[in-house]
Amino acid sequence: MPFTAKQIPLIISILVVLLLTLYIVNIILWKPSTRGGVAVMGKEVLLPLPKKTTTVVVEEAILLRRSIRDYTSDPITIEQLSMILWAAQGITNVEHRFRAAPSAGATYPLEVYVVVGEKGVVLENNTYLRPGVYKYNVYRHSLTLVKEGDYREELSKAALNQRWVREAPIDIVVC
Repeated sequence: MPFTAKQIPLIISILVVLLLTLYIVNIILWKPSTRGGVAVMGKEVLLPLPKKTTTVVVEEAILLRRSIRDYTSDPITIEQLSMILWAAQGITNVEHRFRAAPSAGATYPLEVYVVVGEKGVVLENNTYLRPGVYKYNVYRHSLTLVKEGDYREELSKAALNQRWVREAPIDIVVC
């Protein structure tokens, strides 16, 4: 039976809700292998869900914001990386696929990659995310390993030999 033009948006909405429900049920019921509570499935790393961790308001965050290019050699945690990626491009409205960062016409043309150095991201139990180039999957809130190995030196050369790119535990590349 053919659908009318008025019925198509409703059908699409129902299908989106159904698919998202199946996705959430899949995440809840599937028990992948884990490293320190982080789900690692082959080349994909399911990130911890974003959560509110501070009482800082927007005005305070803007007032206190500074660019810092001197780093310790300490790794960041997988929870910190998860929050950074979610704040950069994460989904804030599942039904409409809205993201944390604005985009004209909700087209969201940007992609986010993470270049992880040796011992750059600590998981639980003193294990580390493998060094490599990862692509952030906004719909699964996960990282997919694109290329294994520490590529911070190459990225630094591409960034006009900026030392801070080479020395940071991770680099976030937005394309």
